[in-house]
Amino acid sequence: MANKRIIFDCCKAAQKFSLLRLSDFFGISEFFKWSDCLKIDGKALAIIFKYIDLEKTIFIFDYGCIVFVNFILEEEKMIFFDFLRSLSFNINNDFIIKYRSSFILSENFEDVEGESEEYISLIAGILAKDTALAYLEENANVLLDESESIVESLKRAKLNISAVKYAKKIAPMLKFQYSGAYFTKVFLSNDKFHSEAAKKFYENLGAEYLFNERIKALEQKTNELRRVYGAYFSISQSWKENRLLYFEIALLAVFGLPYIFNFKFAVNFLKCFFDFLFGK
Repeated sequence: MANKRIIFDCCKAAQKFSLLRLSDFFGISEFFKWSDCLKIDGKALAIIFKYIDLEKTIFIFDYGCIVFVNFILEEEKMIFFDFLRSLSFNINNDFIIKYRSSFILSENFEDVEGESEEYISLIAGILAKDTALAYLEENANVLLDESESIVESLKRAKLNISAVKYAKKIAPMLKFQYSGAYFTKVFLSNDKFHSEAAKKFYENLGAEYLFNERIKALEQKTNELRRVYGAYFSISQSWKENRLLYFEIALLAVFGLPYIFNFKFAVNFLKCFFDFLFGK
């Protein structure tokens, strides 16, 4: 693989892929753990493209990222996306356009002859992690922006929100937490290297993408989101419980007030009480 130019193009195409389902389709008998990816090349690729090109490879990661190796034409990538759709995978065109990472390798690998495939796999893994991390970083920023409205609600004690609205507000946060936790588990998994040279190459290239710093910043944002949403949930639940108690008191009072005071006074009192109770 001396003096060879290899082109990598990575994108996030879906929320998640079932590697087991894909491996069954291609007849790949290897067992894939959650930290692995599916490598498609040679005859497996020929099933889709109807020709064999030993220079081309596709890596599919279960957290939704795909790395194309030596695919120059965008039309070929579109063909692969259509193939995935035919298997009922939900391919997101917005993701494909928005979350991408690329790399061109044009080094002389004569000194590590026989290990070139490992280097290709390592680069694909780094690009997939970079792309997935960019997706999570943007989600965290969006949720933090939206959490400002929650902070304002806490400041104004405006906590009257229906269960449906609360579910819609909290669902993206829970989804983000799950995706972040899963990706962190993948990211922190032990990578296997066949040589010290490959390990050093991986560490040096990974350092250029500032993975450690970005993961730390993402964890800080996640903790801040947990704090804001947790406080909102706790206080709003307390408010709902108190509001129920006030409502019970009002029901008891409604039968006694007209007898103690005149009817008009009782009506005005109850109107003010319910305005306070329901945040109007």
